[in-house]
Amino acid sequence: MKRSFSDYTRLMKLVSINIERDKHWPKVEKFLKKEAPEVVCLQEVHELSLRYFAKKLEMNYVFGQMGQLAGKKSGLGILCLLPLNDIRRLYYHHDKEVASRYILKTEKAPSFPRLVLAARIKSRNAHYLVATTHFTWSALGKVTKTQRKDIENFLKVLSSMNEFVLCGDFNAPRGGEIFKKIAAQYKDNIPKKYRTSIDANFHRAAERVRAGNLMVDGLFTTSQYECQNVRLVDGVSDHMAIVAEVVKR
Repeated sequence: MKRSFSDYTRLMKLVSINIERDKHWPKVEKFLKKEAPEVVCLQEVHELSLRYFAKKLEMNYVFGQMGQLAGKKSGLGILCLLPLNDIRRLYYHHDKEVASRYILKTEKAPSFPRLVLAARIKSRNAHYLVATTHFTWSALGKVTKTQRKDIENFLKVLSSMNEFVLCGDFNAPRGGEIFKKIAAQYKDNIPKKYRTSIDANFHRAAERVRAGNLMVDGLFTTSQYECQNVRLVDGVSDHMAIVAEVVKR
């Protein structure tokens, strides 16, 4: 029998992964089937891949386009057992029109469109607003002028959403300038024991990853939400997967 949010009280199991397009498809599918989350947030996902996962996992989905890569629409995705309502595609670098025609030569380009993709989930026992993003890229977490400009627009977008759960790839290491701006306003829920969220087994810059503090994937909440049993899982993609249980106060 298919699970639904009505099987739970105020607890939501959430997974967030930068899946690096189609490079780790079998591992991602196997991982999601094993974890069986109620909500999944994906970064660097093709829309076709998102549809595939939605069908295989019997979940609903929404997509937020950041551009086209190798002829495929690429961007952010949210999967959920329940219908996704109040869909928000809030761009903080360029806009929807630019994203629809932007040709990505690489996901690492600092100039292509960026957005927050958010959706409201209405269960029998609680309502959740879940959001995800893939923030402006920089080499090995070094702050850039583009990041400094985008973080101000990004925070303005977040302020318009009130209470939410936010996860994704922030391309800004914990403890650094950009991360601190986000953590000053929202709770950082990744346990301090983790020094990196990059999986050196799959990342192209493995040696530099092993040597650096690259906790660049995040899970932030406003005051109405609490995260429990948060963990990072390797062996899924070039970024580790975030797994958490979210409670609505």
